[in-house]
Amino acid sequence: MSCCRGITPTSTSGDANRPPKKPGVSGPICIAAGWPARRRDSPAMGWIAVDIEFSPEWLAADLESAAERLALAGSLGWDEQISPPASPVASASPAERRPTLWTAYFAEDDAECAERVRLKIAGWDADSSAPAPFVVRRRILPEQDWMAAHRAYFQPRVISERFAVAPPWFEGPWPFAGKERLTIYPAMAFGTGTHATTQLAMRALESLDCSGRAVLDVGTGSGILAFAAVRLGAGFVAGLDLDAMALRNALENCAHNGLDGSAHFLCGPIEAVARSARFGIIIANILYANLRPLIPAMAQRLQPGDASRLILGGFLTEERDAVAADLAAAGLGVGGHLAHPN
Repeated sequence: MSCCRGITPTSTSGDANRPPKKPGVSGPICIAAGWPARRRDSPAMGWIAVDIEFSPEWLAADLESAAERLALAGSLGWDEQISPPASPVASASPAERRPTLWTAYFAEDDAECAERVRLKIAGWDADSSAPAPFVVRRRILPEQDWMAAHRAYFQPRVISERFAVAPPWFEGPWPFAGKERLTIYPAMAFGTGTHATTQLAMRALESLDCSGRAVLDVGTGSGILAFAAVRLGAGFVAGLDLDAMALRNALENCAHNGLDGSAHFLCGPIEAVARSARFGIIIANILYANLRPLIPAMAQRLQPGDASRLILGGFLTEERDAVAADLAAAGLGVGGHLAHPN
Protein backbone atom coordinates (compact mmCIF):
# COMPACT_ATOMS: atom_id res chain seq x y z
CA MET A 1 0.00 0.00 0.00
CA SER A 2 1.34 3.40 -0.76
CA CYS A 3 0.35 6.98 -0.02
CA CYS A 4 1.23 8.89 -3.19
CA ARG A 5 1.65 12.52 -4.16
CA GLY A 6 0.00 11.88 -7.50
CA ILE A 7 -1.84 9.03 -9.16
CA THR A 8 -1.21 8.11 -12.78
CA PRO A 9 -2.30 4.55 -13.59
CA THR A 10 -1.04 2.90 -16.72
CA SER A 11 -3.50 1.61 -19.30
CA THR A 12 -4.77 -1.84 -18.36
CA SER A 13 -5.05 -4.69 -20.78
CA GLY A 14 -8.80 -4.94 -20.33
CA ASP A 15 -9.38 -1.47 -21.77
CA ALA A 16 -6.42 -0.62 -23.98
CA ASN A 17 -7.76 -2.28 -27.13
CA ARG A 18 -11.36 -1.16 -26.87
CA PRO A 19 -12.50 1.12 -29.73
CA PRO A 20 -13.00 4.83 -28.99
CA LYS A 21 -16.51 5.69 -27.89
CA LYS A 22 -18.77 8.24 -29.49
CA PRO A 23 -18.31 11.77 -28.11
CA GLY A 24 -20.65 12.59 -25.23
CA VAL A 25 -21.61 8.98 -24.53
CA SER A 26 -20.54 6.97 -21.53
CA GLY A 27 -21.30 3.44 -20.55
CA PRO A 28 -24.01 2.89 -17.94
CA ILE A 29 -23.79 5.08 -14.89
CA CYS A 30 -24.99 3.10 -11.87
CA ILE A 31 -26.71 5.52 -9.51
CA ALA A 32 -26.98 4.34 -5.91
CA ALA A 33 -29.52 6.43 -4.04
CA GLY A 34 -29.90 6.54 -0.28
CA TRP A 35 -29.35 8.58 2.85
CA PRO A 36 -26.33 10.85 3.41
CA ALA A 37 -22.95 9.59 4.47
CA ARG A 38 -22.19 9.62 8.17
CA ARG A 39 -18.75 10.45 9.52
CA ARG A 40 -17.15 10.35 12.92
CA ASP A 41 -13.83 11.51 14.23
CA SER A 42 -11.30 9.18 15.83
CA PRO A 43 -12.36 9.09 19.51
CA ALA A 44 -9.20 10.51 21.06
CA MET A 45 -11.24 12.79 23.36
CA GLY A 46 -14.64 13.09 24.97
CA TRP A 47 -17.60 14.17 22.91
CA ILE A 48 -20.55 16.48 23.02
CA ALA A 49 -23.56 14.74 21.52
CA VAL A 50 -26.33 16.92 20.08
CA ASP A 51 -29.57 15.01 19.55
CA ILE A 52 -31.91 16.38 16.89
CA GLU A 53 -35.44 14.98 16.83
CA PHE A 54 -37.25 15.75 13.58
CA SER A 55 -41.04 15.60 13.73
CA PRO A 56 -42.87 13.22 11.34
CA GLU A 57 -43.66 16.18 9.06
CA TRP A 58 -40.06 16.20 7.83
CA LEU A 59 -39.78 14.66 4.38
CA ALA A 60 -36.80 12.94 2.76
CA ALA A 61 -35.61 15.94 0.74
CA ASP A 62 -35.77 18.16 3.83
CA LEU A 63 -33.71 15.69 5.85
CA GLU A 64 -31.13 15.60 3.07
CA SER A 65 -30.77 19.38 3.33
CA ALA A 66 -30.60 19.13 7.11
CA ALA A 67 -27.66 16.73 6.80
CA GLU A 68 -25.73 19.30 4.78
CA ARG A 69 -26.55 21.92 7.40
CA LEU A 70 -25.06 19.75 10.14
CA ALA A 71 -21.74 19.90 8.32
CA LEU A 72 -22.04 23.69 8.11
CA ALA A 73 -22.60 23.73 11.89
CA GLY A 74 -19.19 22.13 12.36
CA SER A 75 -20.37 18.62 13.15
CA LEU A 76 -17.57 16.06 13.14
CA GLY A 77 -20.12 13.45 12.12
CA TRP A 78 -23.58 12.14 12.84
CA ASP A 79 -25.55 8.96 13.35
CA GLU A 80 -29.14 7.96 12.69
CA GLN A 81 -30.33 6.78 16.09
CA ILE A 82 -33.84 6.34 14.68
CA SER A 83 -34.00 5.83 10.92
CA PRO A 84 -35.68 8.23 8.49
CA PRO A 85 -39.34 7.61 7.69
CA ALA A 86 -40.09 4.31 5.99
CA SER A 87 -42.32 6.14 3.49
CA PRO A 88 -40.97 9.70 3.20
CA VAL A 89 -43.42 10.93 0.60
CA ALA A 90 -45.56 14.02 0.56
CA SER A 91 -48.77 11.98 0.32
CA ALA A 92 -48.13 10.14 3.59
CA SER A 93 -49.76 11.71 6.62
CA PRO A 94 -47.66 12.41 9.74
CA ALA A 95 -49.47 9.53 11.46
CA GLU A 96 -48.12 7.16 8.82
CA ARG A 97 -44.56 8.32 9.39
CA ARG A 98 -42.38 8.32 12.49
CA PRO A 99 -40.00 10.86 14.02
CA THR A 100 -36.37 10.80 12.96
CA LEU A 101 -33.63 11.10 15.58
CA TRP A 102 -30.07 12.04 14.66
CA THR A 103 -27.08 12.50 16.94
CA ALA A 104 -24.36 14.92 15.82
CA TYR A 105 -20.93 14.82 17.43
CA PHE A 106 -18.72 17.75 18.45
CA ALA A 107 -15.44 18.14 20.32
CA GLU A 108 -15.82 18.30 24.11
CA ASP A 109 -14.66 21.94 24.24
CA ASP A 110 -17.25 23.16 21.70
CA ALA A 111 -19.63 24.89 24.10
CA GLU A 112 -21.76 26.59 21.42
CA CYS A 113 -22.38 23.56 19.19
CA ALA A 114 -26.02 22.94 20.15
CA GLU A 115 -26.97 26.54 19.48
CA ARG A 116 -25.22 26.47 16.09
CA VAL A 117 -27.13 23.32 15.15
CA ARG A 118 -30.42 24.93 16.18
CA LEU A 119 -29.69 28.09 14.20
CA LYS A 120 -28.51 26.26 11.09
CA ILE A 121 -31.60 24.07 10.93
CA ALA A 122 -34.03 26.80 12.02
CA GLY A 123 -32.73 29.31 9.47
CA TRP A 124 -33.61 27.28 6.41
CA ASP A 125 -32.78 30.06 3.96
CA ALA A 126 -33.01 33.83 3.67
CA ASP A 127 -36.78 33.81 3.23
CA SER A 128 -38.05 30.88 5.28
CA SER A 129 -37.59 28.85 8.42
CA ALA A 130 -37.30 25.10 8.91
CA PRO A 131 -40.07 23.20 7.06
CA ALA A 132 -41.30 21.42 10.22
CA PRO A 133 -40.75 21.32 14.00
CA PHE A 134 -37.59 19.88 15.53
CA VAL A 135 -36.01 19.65 18.99
CA VAL A 136 -32.31 19.98 19.87
CA ARG A 137 -30.79 18.48 23.05
CA ARG A 138 -27.17 18.56 24.22
CA ARG A 139 -25.39 15.91 26.33
CA ILE A 140 -21.87 14.82 27.22
CA LEU A 141 -20.69 11.50 25.79
CA PRO A 142 -17.46 10.25 27.43
CA GLU A 143 -14.99 8.42 25.24
CA GLN A 144 -15.30 5.09 27.05
CA ASP A 145 -19.09 5.04 26.65
CA TRP A 146 -18.75 5.71 22.94
CA MET A 147 -16.22 2.96 22.29
CA ALA A 148 -18.06 0.34 24.32
CA ALA A 149 -21.37 1.11 22.62
CA HIS A 150 -19.83 1.12 19.17
CA ARG A 151 -18.03 -2.17 19.68
CA ALA A 152 -21.30 -3.72 20.81
CA TYR A 153 -23.12 -2.30 17.79
CA PHE A 154 -20.59 -3.11 15.07
CA GLN A 155 -20.89 -6.84 14.57
CA PRO A 156 -20.29 -8.95 11.42
CA ARG A 157 -22.97 -8.49 8.79
CA VAL A 158 -23.59 -9.25 5.13
CA ILE A 159 -23.33 -6.15 2.93
CA SER A 160 -23.52 -7.59 -0.62
CA GLU A 161 -23.79 -10.74 -2.67
CA ARG A 162 -20.08 -11.42 -2.25
CA PHE A 163 -18.91 -9.63 0.89
CA ALA A 164 -19.59 -9.44 4.60
CA VAL A 165 -17.92 -6.93 6.90
CA ALA A 166 -16.51 -7.45 10.40
CA PRO A 167 -14.46 -5.40 12.88
CA PRO A 168 -10.85 -6.43 13.54
CA TRP A 169 -11.70 -7.61 17.05
CA PHE A 170 -14.11 -10.27 15.78
CA GLU A 171 -12.34 -13.63 16.10
CA GLY A 172 -15.17 -16.15 16.35
CA PRO A 173 -16.24 -18.68 13.70
CA TRP A 174 -17.15 -16.90 10.46
CA PRO A 175 -20.97 -16.86 10.45
CA PHE A 176 -21.51 -16.28 6.72
CA ALA A 177 -20.57 -19.28 4.62
CA GLY A 178 -19.68 -18.27 1.07
CA LYS A 179 -19.22 -14.59 1.94
CA GLU A 180 -15.77 -13.04 1.73
CA ARG A 181 -14.71 -11.06 4.80
CA LEU A 182 -13.77 -7.38 4.64
CA THR A 183 -12.30 -6.13 7.92
CA ILE A 184 -13.03 -2.49 8.78
CA TYR A 185 -12.11 -0.60 11.94
CA PRO A 186 -15.02 1.83 12.57
CA ALA A 187 -13.21 5.12 13.08
CA MET A 188 -14.02 8.55 11.62
CA ALA A 189 -14.21 7.45 8.03
CA PHE A 190 -17.57 6.67 6.48
CA GLY A 191 -17.78 3.18 5.06
CA THR A 192 -18.30 0.44 7.62
CA GLY A 193 -20.61 -1.22 5.12
CA THR A 194 -23.74 -0.77 7.22
CA HIS A 195 -25.04 2.30 5.37
CA ALA A 196 -27.46 1.86 2.47
CA THR A 197 -25.39 3.94 0.04
CA THR A 198 -22.24 1.90 0.71
CA GLN A 199 -24.13 -1.33 0.11
CA LEU A 200 -25.68 -0.01 -3.10
CA ALA A 201 -22.30 1.16 -4.39
CA MET A 202 -20.88 -2.27 -3.52
CA ARG A 203 -23.68 -3.96 -5.48
CA ALA A 204 -22.99 -1.73 -8.48
CA LEU A 205 -19.26 -2.50 -8.30
CA GLU A 206 -19.88 -6.24 -8.07
CA SER A 207 -22.04 -6.09 -11.19
CA LEU A 208 -19.05 -4.93 -13.24
CA ASP A 209 -16.06 -6.82 -14.59
CA CYS A 210 -13.20 -5.33 -12.58
CA SER A 211 -10.56 -7.76 -13.85
CA GLY A 212 -7.34 -5.92 -14.66
CA ARG A 213 -9.00 -2.52 -14.67
CA ALA A 214 -7.97 0.78 -13.07
CA VAL A 215 -10.39 1.87 -10.31
CA LEU A 216 -10.57 5.24 -8.52
CA ASP A 217 -12.60 5.61 -5.31
CA VAL A 218 -13.33 9.33 -4.72
CA GLY A 219 -14.11 10.05 -1.08
CA THR A 220 -12.75 6.65 -0.09
CA GLY A 221 -13.32 7.05 3.65
CA SER A 222 -12.51 3.73 5.31
CA GLY A 223 -11.37 2.32 1.96
CA ILE A 224 -14.03 -0.40 1.91
CA LEU A 225 -14.98 0.05 -1.76
CA ALA A 226 -11.33 0.25 -2.80
CA PHE A 227 -10.64 -3.03 -0.97
CA ALA A 228 -13.63 -4.65 -2.66
CA ALA A 229 -12.25 -3.55 -6.05
CA VAL A 230 -8.92 -5.22 -5.24
CA ARG A 231 -10.68 -8.44 -4.24
CA LEU A 232 -12.73 -8.27 -7.44
CA GLY A 233 -9.54 -8.39 -9.49
CA ALA A 234 -8.85 -4.76 -10.38
CA GLY A 235 -5.36 -4.20 -11.75
CA PHE A 236 -4.84 -0.76 -10.19
CA VAL A 237 -6.84 0.70 -7.29
CA ALA A 238 -6.56 4.23 -5.88
CA GLY A 239 -8.50 5.87 -3.06
CA LEU A 240 -8.83 9.64 -2.70
CA ASP A 241 -10.07 11.67 0.27
CA LEU A 242 -9.73 15.23 1.54
CA ASP A 243 -9.61 14.02 5.14
CA ALA A 244 -6.23 12.94 6.49
CA MET A 245 -7.92 11.05 9.35
CA ALA A 246 -9.94 9.07 6.81
CA LEU A 247 -6.76 8.16 4.93
CA ARG A 248 -5.13 7.02 8.18
CA ASN A 249 -8.11 4.76 8.79
CA ALA A 250 -7.94 3.45 5.20
CA LEU A 251 -4.25 2.60 5.65
CA GLU A 252 -5.02 0.73 8.87
CA ASN A 253 -7.86 -1.15 7.21
CA CYS A 254 -5.63 -2.04 4.29
CA ALA A 255 -3.31 -3.81 6.73
CA HIS A 256 -6.26 -5.49 8.49
CA ASN A 257 -7.29 -6.98 5.14
CA GLY A 258 -3.81 -8.11 4.15
CA LEU A 259 -3.81 -5.79 1.14
CA ASP A 260 -0.60 -3.83 1.70
CA GLY A 261 0.80 -2.90 -1.70
CA SER A 262 -2.52 -3.56 -3.46
CA ALA A 263 -4.02 -0.07 -3.23
CA HIS A 264 -2.76 3.51 -3.35
CA PHE A 265 -4.23 6.31 -1.24
CA LEU A 266 -3.96 10.04 -1.77
CA CYS A 267 -5.06 12.90 0.52
CA GLY A 268 -6.28 15.81 -1.57
CA PRO A 269 -8.91 17.00 -4.07
CA ILE A 270 -9.59 15.23 -7.34
CA GLU A 271 -7.27 17.71 -9.07
CA ALA A 272 -4.43 15.90 -7.26
CA VAL A 273 -5.06 12.99 -9.62
CA ALA A 274 -3.16 13.64 -12.86
CA ARG A 275 -5.38 15.06 -15.64
CA SER A 276 -3.90 12.45 -17.95
CA ALA A 277 -4.88 9.58 -15.63
CA ARG A 278 -7.59 7.31 -16.97
CA PHE A 279 -9.71 4.87 -14.98
CA GLY A 280 -12.07 2.22 -16.27
CA ILE A 281 -14.21 2.55 -13.12
CA ILE A 282 -14.66 5.58 -10.86
CA ILE A 283 -16.69 5.40 -7.64
CA ALA A 284 -17.97 8.41 -5.67
CA ASN A 285 -20.26 7.68 -2.73
CA ILE A 286 -20.56 11.11 -1.11
CA LEU A 287 -23.19 13.78 -0.51
CA TYR A 288 -24.60 15.16 -3.75
CA ALA A 289 -23.74 18.73 -2.75
CA ASN A 290 -20.09 17.67 -2.61
CA LEU A 291 -20.38 15.29 -5.55
CA ARG A 292 -21.88 17.68 -8.10
CA PRO A 293 -18.83 19.93 -8.67
CA LEU A 294 -16.61 16.85 -9.08
CA ILE A 295 -18.53 15.37 -12.01
CA PRO A 296 -16.61 17.19 -14.81
CA ALA A 297 -13.23 16.20 -13.35
CA MET A 298 -14.34 12.59 -12.89
CA ALA A 299 -15.70 12.48 -16.44
CA GLN A 300 -12.35 13.72 -17.74
CA ARG A 301 -10.55 10.88 -15.95
CA LEU A 302 -12.80 8.11 -17.24
CA GLN A 303 -11.04 5.84 -19.70
CA PRO A 304 -12.41 6.06 -23.27
CA GLY A 305 -14.53 3.09 -24.24
CA ASP A 306 -18.06 1.79 -23.86
CA ALA A 307 -17.06 -0.30 -20.84
CA SER A 308 -16.10 2.68 -18.66
CA ARG A 309 -18.33 3.14 -15.64
CA LEU A 310 -19.03 5.85 -13.07
CA ILE A 311 -20.72 4.72 -9.85
CA LEU A 312 -22.34 7.58 -7.94
CA GLY A 313 -24.07 7.45 -4.57
CA GLY A 314 -25.26 9.46 -1.60
CA PHE A 315 -28.41 11.13 -2.92
CA LEU A 316 -32.14 10.54 -3.05
CA THR A 317 -34.09 8.83 -5.80
CA GLU A 318 -36.07 12.01 -6.42
CA GLU A 319 -32.79 13.77 -7.24
CA ARG A 320 -32.14 11.38 -10.11
CA ASP A 321 -33.21 13.81 -12.83
CA ALA A 322 -30.92 16.54 -11.48
CA VAL A 323 -28.01 14.11 -11.36
CA ALA A 324 -28.74 12.94 -14.91
CA ALA A 325 -28.73 16.55 -16.10
CA ASP A 326 -25.36 17.17 -14.47
CA LEU A 327 -23.98 14.02 -16.07
CA ALA A 328 -25.30 15.04 -19.48
CA ALA A 329 -23.61 18.42 -19.12
CA ALA A 330 -20.34 16.53 -18.61
CA GLY A 331 -20.97 14.41 -21.70
CA LEU A 332 -22.01 11.29 -19.82
CA GLY A 333 -25.08 9.12 -20.14
CA VAL A 334 -27.15 7.29 -17.54
CA GLY A 335 -27.51 3.56 -17.93
CA GLY A 336 -29.29 2.54 -14.73
CA HIS A 337 -29.77 3.14 -11.05
CA LEU A 338 -30.11 1.24 -7.79
CA ALA A 339 -32.38 2.42 -4.99
CA HIS A 340 -32.79 1.42 -1.37
CA PRO A 341 -36.39 0.46 -0.50
CA ASN A 342 -36.43 2.88 2.45
